[in-house]
Amino acid sequence: MIRRVSGGVPFEWLVLLAAAGCSSSTAPQVLPDINGAWAYNETTTSGYGSAGTEACSLTGTITFTQDSLTFVGTYNRTSSCSTADTRTATTTEAGSIPRGVITEHGLTFRIGDCQYQAGVLDSLPNRLTGNTLCTEVDPVTLTAHGVAGSWLADRLQR
Repeated sequence: MIRRVSGGVPFEWLVLLAAAGCSSSTAPQVLPDINGAWAYNETTTSGYGSAGTEACSLTGTITFTQDSLTFVGTYNRTSSCSTADTRTATTTEAGSIPRGVITEHGLTFRIGDCQYQAGVLDSLPNRLTGNTLCTEVDPVTLTAHGVAGSWLADRLQR
């Protein structure tokens, strides 16, 4: 026997439709809130060039302005890079972060030739940690090389 509710729809169908509406695959996304200023640190290592391996340490601030699934931002940082023959160069730079993308589990963005990614475990994170992958061209050989690193950012303000 099929039970019907008003309007002639079988009761079992309503139960199935209600259960499907509660399925995790149709649940709305809870996007992390990354708006605000962050203290930023990054380390990278590359193994090319006439001086051999180069290790860099970058520190500064990043500010994100989020609009749902995308964000933009700015950065100010100081880079200190050392080579195997102990040459050290320090530079300061500032710029903009074009359209980054955020999901409920992570974010990606670019600064120059570098792609940044981070996993996000909280809807209001106080720390972001992730990896950096850059493509640089050796000015002597004009050969493209990868530079890998890691980065983290601690929230300064919302």
